[in-house]
Amino acid sequence: MEVTEDNFLSLLWSYADEKYGEQVRRSYRDCPYDLEFNNNENLTYKHARTWFVLERKNPSGTTVLDEFVDKFVDDALLASNIRQMKELKYGVFAALERPDKYDMLDVRDSNGRTFRLQVTPGASMIGPGWSIQSMVHPWYEDGTYRVTGAVAIFQSERDAPPADPDTDLAGRLPSWFIRRFYADQKKVESITITPESRCDTLLKKLPKGWVDWMFISLKIKKKAVVKKEKIQAISSALTHTRSLRRIIGTLIDEECRALALVVVKGGRIRYGDLCRRTGGDDTPRSQRKDSEVVTTPVGRLRSYGLLVVGRVRISSRTYKMAVIPADVLQCLAALGFDKKD
Repeated sequence: MEVTEDNFLSLLWSYADEKYGEQVRRSYRDCPYDLEFNNNENLTYKHARTWFVLERKNPSGTTVLDEFVDKFVDDALLASNIRQMKELKYGVFAALERPDKYDMLDVRDSNGRTFRLQVTPGASMIGPGWSIQSMVHPWYEDGTYRVTGAVAIFQSERDAPPADPDTDLAGRLPSWFIRRFYADQKKVESITITPESRCDTLLKKLPKGWVDWMFISLKIKKKAVVKKEKIQAISSALTHTRSLRRIIGTLIDEECRALALVVVKGGRIRYGDLCRRTGGDDTPRSQRKDSEVVTTPVGRLRSYGLLVVGRVRISSRTYKMAVIPADVLQCLAALGFDKKD
């Protein structure tokens, strides 16, 4: 079958599914462009497949896209356009107008750059006040981009994953995180933690929304878009004495006391004990107010990444515990925090 502009995408994805489907499934954790799919296997696969085909390089230094073009695309102009798909961008793009009859509209990225984007057919609800979170790639030579992979569309900043690292969320979580907190809480607090667990290792186990929360709460200035970049930025801030000293300096007395309780216990304490001793509320979620997620000392320490809650095995039993990551605990000791009252 001849590859044309109308059919190349379906042929490309079919080729990838047939030849690399199992490899795509094994590479989910490696995909740097995260979206929350509520355990939807089809969307997760589609999202990971897009990255795997367009950007991931095999040992020879080429991509699956290159392989497909070399084998099946004869038209030189079409081949050139298809290869542009490797220039992926990922982020949240604000719609500046409604799509025209060709599904084209102007959007603005987080850096203020405006460009033309072709969205999926039927996305007629998009317009000013709406945003798109997706991977996009250039198409044609006029600066036009197309969406690809899984796409999230939302109407207002309040319901979108935050993109502004200067936003102060202390005490006022937006609705998108409240919903995600309760949806993810059981899974998050079931992660396995060992005494050697480092900050970046633990953050990789958390959903993207939780990493977003920490990144914004710490007011990190470094530009980071995808989960991997934010984990690197958070870990760096918490494991270097200069930046950690600044973070500790912003803690109020109750937070310092709560953190000190964990430090004197060797960096880990049963979560229920810590909540009872610091005024935190460990009642079932039906009795807990949304605001208490961040207004308790323990909640705020979790928002800064200074505490992670999970399952710790001691002897033959497993306990739910609040833990300071091993490298963060070491940095606190270097600052002399372990000698505080």
